[in-house]
Formats: sequence, C-alpha cells, structure tokens
Amino acid sequence: DADGNCTACHSECLSSCSGAGDEDCTSCRHFHYQGKCVATCPNGTVMVAGWRCLERCPDVKSDGYGSDEKYVPTFEFNGECRVDCPPTYTGDNATRTCVPCSDTNYCRKR
Repeated sequence: DADGNCTACHSECLSSCSGAGDEDCTSCRHFHYQGKCVATCPNGTVMVAGWRCLERCPDVKSDGYGSDEKYVPTFEFNGECRVDCPPTYTGDNATRTCVPCSDTNYCRKR
C-alpha cells in the first residue's frame, strides 16, 4: 500500500496486484468482467477468448490482410463465443447464437 506495507491480493488475482480488491489485480485467475476479476462469468454474459466476460459476442478481425481484412461475427454456444459453430449447428445472425440445423435451416461452413 501507500505506507509500504504488503497487502494480500484478492483470491481472483493471478499474480500481482495494487491493492486487496478484485479490481486491483494485474491479471485475473479466471475471468475479467467490468474491471474486476471474477470466478465465473455472471448470468447474462458470455465468455470471450477464454478470459473475459461480455454481454454479447463481439465481431472479431478476420485473418485477411490489407483490403481483405474485415470483421466477422462470433456466435454463442454453451456460454462461449465462437467464430465457427460446431457440426450440426449454424450461426443465427439475428440472435448471434449457434442453432441446430433443420430441414429449412441448412448447415453452412462460415
């Protein structure tokens, strides 16, 4: 702290910290959400990139270069955002979720 005394880091901190709170962590043991380290993503949020929680799946930069570079949507499946839905599922652009394929909703590779 400011007096030079050591303070134990919050249990959700991975390593070092600047104080004892879950918002004082240098990095998180589990997930990062709204400036704090949390053990699990809160209800109503999705896991992104294995370490942070957001209210919805974001668009991510594609692997293209130069004029081919663009952003592509990600879709929620089992609480995690993915660029590709698993086999037998397809991405629904309206809900940004992976939905089971049916006769009228064919599977397509994204």
